[in-house]
Amino acid sequence: MKGAAYLGEGLADGPEDLVQEALLRAMSGVRRCPAGTDIVVFLQGVIRSLASAARKRGGLLGPLPLDEESVSWVPEPSGRRAATENLRQRLLNVFAESTRERLIVTLMLRGYRGAQIRDRTGLSMTELATARRRIRRWIERAKREGKL
Repeated sequence: MKGAAYLGEGLADGPEDLVQEALLRAMSGVRRCPAGTDIVVFLQGVIRSLASAARKRGGLLGPLPLDEESVSWVPEPSGRRAATENLRQRLLNVFAESTRERLIVTLMLRGYRGAQIRDRTGLSMTELATARRRIRRWIERAKREGKL
C-alpha cells in the first residue's frame, strides 16, 4: 500500500483505487502473473503501469477493458459507468465511416489482443498494424477537434 501511495501521488484516484484495480485486473485475467514471479512484485508492476497510464490520461484510472457481462460483478459508480459508456459511444462514432476500423476498436474495447483480432477479422499482421496506426491518427484528430 505504501508503494501505491507513492506511485499514485497526484492522481485523482487514490492509492486504494490503484491497488483495487491491480487486483481486479489480476483476478479477471487481464494481467497474468508469469510463472516464478513473486505475486507482490507482479502487483507492484501492475500498479506502476496503471499509475503511469493514469498520468497520461490526465490522472484518472481507465475502465477495465472487458465487456460488461464479464465484469458485471464489479461495482462501479453509476456516474463513472455513464461517463465510460458516453466516451465509448463517442469513440465508436469517430469510426462511423469505416466498418473495419470500427470493428477493430470494438474488439479492442472488449479486451481482444492482436492475434484474437486477426482471427476475428481475417487481417494479416501488416493490415492490422496499418489499421491501428489509422485508428491512432483518427483518435488524435478527434481529440483536436473536440469530439473526444
